[in-house]
Amino acid sequence: IEICITGQMPEQEDANRLFFEAAAEALTNAVRHADAKTLCIAFSEDASSCSVCFTNDGKQPQNKIVEGGGLGALRQKTEQIGGAMEVLHQPKFVLKLIVPKKRGDIL
Repeated sequence: IEICITGQMPEQEDANRLFFEAAAEALTNAVRHADAKTLCIAFSEDASSCSVCFTNDGKQPQNKIVEGGGLGALRQKTEQIGGAMEVLHQPKFVLKLIVPKKRGDIL
């Protein structure tokens, strides 16, 4: 599978670690469930948060995504550090995580 990346991983350690785990989960699911050939990872940052968005070119889910062990654990870890996770299935699959910057990291 080809991986295209835009932006940069955040320097904030907890967000960096979480986004790395999310990338592994997104890659696994893109191959296992969507038969994808390309996984796109887009990092972004603003004054108060950093985020990552995963999409792929595989088969689009026909139904709402049921969060199993991998996505469920990822949601729990995201929320534990004060972040939010969004999973969309239409019009295409999107996995997005947003993590607030720590007080000392705010620009």
